[in-house]
Amino acid sequence: MLQQNPAQQQVYQPSRRRVKRRVAAKPSVQHATPMNKTDVSFAAVIVKLIVVLFLAYIIIPMEWLQK
Repeated sequence: MLQQNPAQQQVYQPSRRRVKRRVAAKPSVQHATPMNKTDVSFAAVIVKLIVVLFLAYIIIPMEWLQK
């Protein structure tokens, strides 16, 4: 017959004091601030411009530019 309440293995949970001590020992980590939409769109425009100029440099022979 099956047991109704099987014994569960206890999960380790550190005491509150240990958690506080560990948090206090960690230096506060400053995450980089995410870029806002204007920064992202500006960066996208710059990347697009670089790609277009690079492709134009490859496609248009330099001889045409010097005539």
